[in-house]
Amino acid sequence: RTCILRKIMKEKNHHNTVKLRKEVSSHNKKIITRGKNVESRRVKEASPKNQLVSLDAGVKICARKYNDCKAKADKLQNTLSQKRDVITELNREGESLINMLEGKNNGAKQLTKLRSDIEDVTEACEINLHYRLQLNYMYVRQTKISSDMDAVMSDLSNTISSMAAKRIQMA
Repeated sequence: RTCILRKIMKEKNHHNTVKLRKEVSSHNKKIITRGKNVESRRVKEASPKNQLVSLDAGVKICARKYNDCKAKADKLQNTLSQKRDVITELNREGESLINMLEGKNNGAKQLTKLRSDIEDVTEACEINLHYRLQLNYMYVRQTKISSDMDAVMSDLSNTISSMAAKRIQMA
């Protein structure tokens, strides 16, 4: 039994060791792929000129990042200001439409005045038309009465002249 346990422990340790070696290997590959391994860094970092070069490179990288971010921020600011302008214009149009519907702006006031004037003129025209119809009715009535009177007068005149002729004959 102890022999089997030792074998299992040995395999387990071997497995852990292989795993650890793979991790170290991948870590070293990352360092090497950056172009520098740890030892060469220590050597380069020792000289002040190399420190200035690396510091300058770092500043340039940060400046590039800053400029990129600033350009993005400027684009976003322009987009934002354009959208604010559109919203402001839409709000103005909405307010003018609301004022028009409520009759508060000049155009709506003119329309209301024109409607009122149209109603007044229409009412005056209706009154004139009614008066004209009354006059026409009175004229027709007067014409009829006048012709009836003329007929009655001519009958009376005929009756009077015939009575006068009879009286002359009788006398």
